[in-house]
Amino acid sequence: MTAIRRNIVTNAVGGGWIVALTLLVIPVQIRILGSEAYGMIGVLATLQIVFSVLDLGAGATLVQRVATDATPNHQATRELLGAAAAVYCTIAVMTSAGLAWQADWLATHWFRLSELPPATVATGIQLIVVSLLLRCPTALCAAVISGLNRLDLLNLLKAGMQTLRLLGGLVVLLLYRDLLNLLWWEAAVSAAELVAYLVGCKTLVPGLSLWPRFSAGVVRENWRYALGMSAISVIALLLTQTDKIAISRFLPLESLGFYHLAYSATAWIALIQGGFNSAILPSFAADFGTDRIARLSARNNKITQLTVYTVTLPAAMFMFFSAEILGAWVVRDAALAAANVAAVLAAAFMLNAAASNCLTLAVASGRPGIPLRVNLLGLAIYLPALAILLESYGITGAAWAWAVLNAYYVLVLVPIVQSRILGRGYFEWLRGNFLPFVVLGVTVFGVARLLVHGLAPSQYWFAWAVLATAAACYTLAGYCLLERGLRAQIAEFARTLLPPQRSK
Repeated sequence: MTAIRRNIVTNAVGGGWIVALTLLVIPVQIRILGSEAYGMIGVLATLQIVFSVLDLGAGATLVQRVATDATPNHQATRELLGAAAAVYCTIAVMTSAGLAWQADWLATHWFRLSELPPATVATGIQLIVVSLLLRCPTALCAAVISGLNRLDLLNLLKAGMQTLRLLGGLVVLLLYRDLLNLLWWEAAVSAAELVAYLVGCKTLVPGLSLWPRFSAGVVRENWRYALGMSAISVIALLLTQTDKIAISRFLPLESLGFYHLAYSATAWIALIQGGFNSAILPSFAADFGTDRIARLSARNNKITQLTVYTVTLPAAMFMFFSAEILGAWVVRDAALAAANVAAVLAAAFMLNAAASNCLTLAVASGRPGIPLRVNLLGLAIYLPALAILLESYGITGAAWAWAVLNAYYVLVLVPIVQSRILGRGYFEWLRGNFLPFVVLGVTVFGVARLLVHGLAPSQYWFAWAVLATAAACYTLAGYCLLERGLRAQIAEFARTLLPPQRSK
């Protein structure tokens, strides 16, 4: 099995397990905590993304540099990791101290509470900060493991720690039925997670240390790339988290809970996309580093087709059947409140997945300036759209702003990367990699929705039967739209999963 196939399989297995656990836990969290307290879980998720950009691009730089490190005993990796730890940990500690200090103010002046006591929210913020601070060095370890192209180990660690976090948290909720006890558990698991990742890194690179060590030489060698990746990360933070921050400020915390529910229900589409992206990044970097542009282009076409084909199935299901899917998962009131948001977010994630490999290409080729400039313009479009749509349509408007942003990526980022890095045309990409699968998905599931609406709009069993039929039709027809070589590779891989036949 090639490295790319192994990475895709391990990402799929690990990501699928995490998604399954998440789907199991969320309904219990909402039922026990209530929608407002569940909004604090949304705060945790948002702050986790905020903390991820505090490394000033060190994590992305580690992945790229480790993948191409040819120094004896990974000496360059050791030096870069020490410098990255010095930068990241310093900023993370300062940020954590500030948030913990202002926890009371945030609880009383930022969030719009109706049921939760401000003291509970303040303590919850402090526990969230402790949990996230412990996860900062873990992120650096994950970058090293990814750069070494050991996504099998990385996914094993992710799946194992998320199993402990989610199932253990479920037990805590069932025993204590309290938000703060759940957040205490999150902090404890974050500490265990750090130990596990550090052991994994030391297994791959014996003697590797996370102890912060500032090196002027390492900074001079990597600062341009790291600065570009940092700028991309900061802008990406504004683009992906401003909606949650704005909702938490201007709408009741309960609304953030519903938005987080819709986001969690559809974000596993992004996990599929992320599995492909992280699997292909080391190979993209290696191909570009050896000037194999034709091979790079062929790989990009295949992985983009596979990504769009795969994510369009769940995205189209949510676009047209979000009420039925959420209604079978969580309590009715929460499902109805989140259904429209989930439908729009699913479309947005589908567009994001289509453009994501172009971002991976830009990073792998050492040209972060391309997505940086595209994101700067996107920010100028997105923030006004978010302000207008959030005020007019609430959390559904926030989802529409996110969809507009991702449509912009497909229209702007993709043609730039296709032309400047691969020397390929945009319409060739649209015809071969994007439109066939999106048009097929919208058509199949749109017709299915019309059938349900016209024949039996109130019969859930009929809706699910039609949905299953539509999914099967899309899967078969979409497979036929994949290029012949990719179909052959999928068939060959499927045969390797079958048990060997015994000779007679």
